[in-house]
Amino acid sequence: MRNEIFLLYILLLLLTACSKRNENANTGPFFYPTDMLFEDLPLDRFSHKIPDQPIKTGPATFKTVKNGSDWTGFALSNRNHRNFVALASSLDSTMFSVYSGSMPHAGGNFLVVHPSGDDATISFDKPLTVEKFLLAPTTFLWQTMMYGLGTTQAGKPVKTWATGVRTLSTIKKDYVKVIIKGMNGSKLTGEVSFLLADRWSDDSKRNFTVGDWMPVSLESLGAVTSLTFYFDSSDKTNDVVNTPAYFCIDGLRFKENIY
Repeated sequence: MRNEIFLLYILLLLLTACSKRNENANTGPFFYPTDMLFEDLPLDRFSHKIPDQPIKTGPATFKTVKNGSDWTGFALSNRNHRNFVALASSLDSTMFSVYSGSMPHAGGNFLVVHPSGDDATISFDKPLTVEKFLLAPTTFLWQTMMYGLGTTQAGKPVKTWATGVRTLSTIKKDYVKVIIKGMNGSKLTGEVSFLLADRWSDDSKRNFTVGDWMPVSLESLGAVTSLTFYFDSSDKTNDVVNTPAYFCIDGLRFKENIY
């Protein structure tokens, strides 16, 4: 009898210890060693940061180039503003917010990408294979792709504050896309294109505008030492894109453990 009581006591201790371990394990987010989520980078809630230096996390370096008040490359953000802004001076609210479907983004940090030339480049410490990542428009880009210069809400005009743009149309077979090129050293491993908006078809059911996080596969690029992001749109003036080149990335998943 004494032995049975002792065994029950030991079992109770083990169950309690397991419960405590599980309780402690669930106090914070769980990260896979293959995923890059940018939660290790400090940032106040509902804010953004354009860094003075390239962003470094794990084996990756995200290039940022600042020129006075202008910048290209990558910025850190967790903003989720979804409405039109009343003043051009408030444009940061939509420029650095992700447009994420029917609900505001609640997934923590992400990067805003503003390409120009080869400035939006991620460099890796060694060749790595990126399985996929998440891509979404900023609220600024989504509003522009949908409404051009602006629209009306509740009978009142609202502006996107984009300049020189036109409303995308099926007549002009318009599109907006992101292009990702992979390099391994000096060798181009390939490129992947992803449409954020497509007005190619006359059938309205075949036309679309991406308005949420979408997975983009990069497995076809193989092992790379760098990825460079480019932006293209059919709305151009003298071969210069008018559509505002601001989109968001998050959740890079690698084939290898990176942490």
